[in-house]
Amino acid sequence: MKTIPILGLLALVLAAGATAARAGSPGVAPTGTTVEIPFTSKWLDLDLDLGQRSFRLGGRLFGRDGYAGGAWLDGNVHRDGLHLGGRIEHDGHSRDFDFNADFNRRPARPPGSMDL
Repeated sequence: MKTIPILGLLALVLAAGATAARAGSPGVAPTGTTVEIPFTSKWLDLDLDLGQRSFRLGGRLFGRDGYAGGAWLDGNVHRDGLHLGGRIEHDGHSRDFDFNADFNRRPARPPGSMDL
């Protein structure tokens, strides 16, 4: 029976916190008006996706003038090795790269066939 008073108290605290946050936030204005907040700082957006045998890590940077650049790297492991690929963007230019590494592959010629 102690659950109900605790849940009621939790709801009261959350409601009071939300009201205080709304009243004290600089972006809240009376109904029908708008407030413009100058964008003076940089903003970084990161994204990480993990799969069973793969990953993707990406990010974008936004500055005073909007999109400043970004980069991503993805990789996956397959039966014979791994693959890494990526892209870097900055000032309207982009650079792509790929890296493939093959493992567990037998040599094309049997060992010792090229004895000198």
